Amino acid sequence: MRSKYAIARRSIWYVLRAVLVAAAVLALALGLFLTAMNVSNLYILATEGMELRAKTILTHSSVLDLTPYFTEGFINGDPSLTEGRYDGFTIKTYNYRIDVESFSAWPWSDTATFRVTERMLDISAVQTDTSETAAKLTLPKWTDARYDVVFTKEDDRWYISMLRVVELDPPVEAKPTPDMGLLNTASPAPSLSPAVSPSASPTG
Repeated sequence: MRSKYAIARRSIWYVLRAVLVAAAVLALALGLFLTAMNVSNLYILATEGMELRAKTILTHSSVLDLTPYFTEGFINGDPSLTEGRYDGFTIKTYNYRIDVESFSAWPWSDTATFRVTERMLDISAVQTDTSETAAKLTLPKWTDARYDVVFTKEDDRWYISMLRVVELDPPVEAKPTPDMGLLNTASPAPSLSPAVSPSASPTG
């Protein structure tokens, strides 16, 4: 009789252990899937958002275009969007590059962080006032930087809420093969729109 109870107990524990292991594997798989989804969405936000921010700084386009990517607080507090460093120029072409180096994103968290490096490889511009009496202006240098891009989830949507400067003018790492992205193939600047100011951080 005892042996029957012992066998029954062992059978129950075996089934329970199998259920717990299966539940843990499913939870892990779900967590990995949600993390992959988050990282994919955040990668697009980081790269497209930072590229659009650079375009806004260079071409004085409307900051309203940034609202799908950045929080209102970030846009209103970003000095690079309002200081007008390139006001005296029309940008003809530029070659901007953003590289994602690492990330921290958990499926249960409402915040995430990507470490990125942005570089302006080339800017081609003409001075707006070319009259004989106009002073000759020097095109401002774009300051390359490594940032921690901090995301916040608001109303089930991710937005960039902060840029934390990690390093200014980070050195270019030597690559074993030629990096085609460093070739001087400037991309045409998008069409200029009327400027509507507000922005953030050491860039332009």
